[in-house]
Amino acid sequence: MARTTRRKFLQVTATTGVGFWVAAGNRVALSRSANERPNVACIGVGGKGGSDANNAARFGNVIAMCDADRARVESKGKQEGFQEAEQFIDYREMFDKHGEKIDVATISTPDHMHGVQTLDAMRLGISCYTQKPLTRTIYEARLLAQVAAETGVATQMGNQGTALDSSREAIAQLQSGVLGDLKEVYAWSNRPVWAQGPGRRMTMERFAAQAKQENPDEAEQIVARRKQEIDRALETLDWEVWLGIAPDREYWPGLYHPFQWRGWWDFGSGALGDMACHQLTVPFVACQLRDPISVVARTTGHDYDSFPASSVIKFEYAETSERPAITFWW
Repeated sequence: MARTTRRKFLQVTATTGVGFWVAAGNRVALSRSANERPNVACIGVGGKGGSDANNAARFGNVIAMCDADRARVESKGKQEGFQEAEQFIDYREMFDKHGEKIDVATISTPDHMHGVQTLDAMRLGISCYTQKPLTRTIYEARLLAQVAAETGVATQMGNQGTALDSSREAIAQLQSGVLGDLKEVYAWSNRPVWAQGPGRRMTMERFAAQAKQENPDEAEQIVARRKQEIDRALETLDWEVWLGIAPDREYWPGLYHPFQWRGWWDFGSGALGDMACHQLTVPFVACQLRDPISVVARTTGHDYDSFPASSVIKFEYAETSERPAITFWW
């Protein structure tokens, strides 16, 4: 599992602006009968990626898998159903080697990589199950819709609650009018359960300055221990591959990988992007909510780097021929 330098990553992504590096052929995913098991590749096998991979292995043959953290992909490779899968760090190298054999890909990585990885897969004729949020930008979403139509591959966004019968039943109940006209919707979450808020980015230079100011007698030892901690983490984590198309920054323990990336603008989408898709499917579909006419937010403050620690957001939707005006509170 060779490492890919950040210079090489950015050189190949810059040519398209979205990150497509593998040769885009005209191949369409292999046509198989209902009795055949598709060949599956898994991008991201830790956390939610682990359960997505497990579900994929129930119906398909996992022939390849990758994760920017080598420890995760090696651990997955010891489990039943994954022992024959070839392991990679970089998904592009996996596609380069096995793209012609892969029918389906699960994509369960930090949010900022969903769009580019899904695009690369679809252009190889690979059907995709991509975790929510599908993309981080409107442009990426429109591009994926265009390429999905052009290639004809099967696609699904992973939003597990939406797939439940209970969601469809609740939508039907609301649309039946059993509750009358819906005028206000309230949703809330205990998230973020990860740390987020202004001024949290850390660098070794800043850390050393703080250590010198707060504990001058032991500052050198404190810095040395932190450097050792970083070195241990980077023995298995390919930080350049993890960053992918995001702007460069120093790795720092406990801030990004694993899971904490959700609180950063460059990588995640905060509590709203993480949980609202689960909680709001029913009212959004039932009431056919689209573009709000007004959005007002109150937050604890944020900066260019991190989402606010907490927020209250008011969305207003205009009256339509099918329903009255609706106010939604998050």
